[in-house]
Amino acid sequence: MKWILLQYELPNEPSKYRVWVWRRLKKQSAYKLLDGLYCLPFTDSSLERFNWICVEIEKMGGKAMLWAADALLPGQEAEINRKKSKLIEQRYKSLHNEIKKVGKENITKSQLENYSREWADIRWHDPNGHPLGEVIRGLLTEIRILARRNLK
Repeated sequence: MKWILLQYELPNEPSKYRVWVWRRLKKQSAYKLLDGLYCLPFTDSSLERFNWICVEIEKMGGKAMLWAADALLPGQEAEINRKKSKLIEQRYKSLHNEIKKVGKENITKSQLENYSREWADIRWHDPNGHPLGEVIRGLLTEIRILARRNLK
């Protein structure tokens, strides 16, 4: 499998830049290989997302490079895939907990739209279809049905 690697460095101050980059990489479900080195499977979408992050890093006074690579040592791709699965599961759990905390009956239209977008984004990164993704899809469907009934 081919991978796209994002290598970057940022000045230590202001720290908000590092936080911004970290959040963006986390949202993209990028896999941290080393400090300042992240990867995603090589797709047009991944390239576009990483390129956009590179532009922002350079605006912040940092340096960024993109690389295309193949894993060469045995077990490397398996390790990346384990990390990916763990990140996806954490994101699903976080979303699931948030929906449960608010409660199906109390979710606003705006929250439902946000939860649906978040679910779709996680799902995009989850080609294997984690079971919790289907549970959340079912919850979102129930919430939409409840909302329609309450509008009548």
